[in-house]
Amino acid sequence: MTSSNADAAATATAVHAEHYDPTTIRLHWLTAALVVTLWIAGKTIDWFAKGDPRIYARSTHIAIGLVLALVVVTRIVWRVRSGRRLPPAPGLAGSAASAMHGLLYLLLVAVVGLGITNAVIRGDVIYGWFTIPTPAPHDLPLRHLIGHLHAWGANVILIAAGLHALAGIAHQLLLKDGVLRRMVPGRES
Repeated sequence: MTSSNADAAATATAVHAEHYDPTTIRLHWLTAALVVTLWIAGKTIDWFAKGDPRIYARSTHIAIGLVLALVVVTRIVWRVRSGRRLPPAPGLAGSAASAMHGLLYLLLVAVVGLGITNAVIRGDVIYGWFTIPTPAPHDLPLRHLIGHLHAWGANVILIAAGLHALAGIAHQLLLKDGVLRRMVPGRES
């Protein structure tokens, strides 16, 4: 191995050996858990009988979605202000990872925004306590469009997150470069 190749390998190993800070790691895994929970809840709402059971299922989906909205905002603010930023891997792998992270943030913001818009356009009843005022109570085409975009976006974010997870697993098992350890709770430096 030449000197420049050895230096590049040492740099790549050092980059991958670092860890994110505990808050970044917690927000990452909380986001992942909320996204999966919301996707499952969204896919199963119609399994509930019409009336109160479905209202409670949809209300729970909306409530958890609002928690995700807060987590996403917190995560973005933390990343901009305080979170530990690790340099990307060199070359195409680093560019692909950066692009995927950007896509995931964009999808999170878009899907949460569409979810809030969906609840407003639908005029959803929240746990029987109150009804969200809707600006378009009789606009069924808009209601269906927003609902479909929200559902489609949720599917896309789950696929993108799955690819993100598979890339982390591939780094761990195939490349053995320590990338996955950067996000493992309890191993922060």
